[in-house]
Amino acid sequence: MFGFFDKALTKEHMKLMYQNSMASNFLMRFDPSLAEKAARQVDSIQLIWQPGKKLPHGVADSLLSVNRELRRAYDQTPARYSKKFDDAFQPIMGWKAYFEDNKA
Repeated sequence: MFGFFDKALTKEHMKLMYQNSMASNFLMRFDPSLAEKAARQVDSIQLIWQPGKKLPHGVADSLLSVNRELRRAYDQTPARYSKKFDDAFQPIMGWKAYFEDNKA
């Protein structure tokens, strides 16, 4: 039973890492300070984390907090009229293929 929850949590962590990385690139034009903060965070986490593994609780909380900031910043851009945040920052191949390729 816990294996299912661990796998779901791992996928959420992978999703946050991907979204934060992609959103930081996009938001560099609109909020460079936040974009740089998110990019530094993703870079530092990538040094200690393997995709397909859960993140430590404090690290995941920090990642989620930055994701919320990125969402608020995105909602202030003109792009919000064409795509929701979750639609704008997802893998082209889709989440299912992304998770399979990264062994989640």
